[in-house]
Amino acid sequence: MPSPAPDSPILNVPQASAYLGVGRDILYALAARNEIPHFHVGRHLRFNREDLDKWARGHEHYRSDLYRIRKTAPTTR
Repeated sequence: MPSPAPDSPILNVPQASAYLGVGRDILYALAARNEIPHFHVGRHLRFNREDLDKWARGHEHYRSDLYRIRKTAPTTR
């Protein structure tokens, strides 16, 4: 089975893994829990690049937000 072209809007698992900067195991786990947009072609997972971009934008965390939460959280001493 040939791989999709590098500029294709449809990505296979290795391409989506590299695109998102996560391991293949994490990608498979997210897909198994339906936490990331994906579809099947036969038994093979595929990802739409545009859907991954939307998903990633919805899962952004900013350091300043994390710092503010940590800084204002009550201490347990």
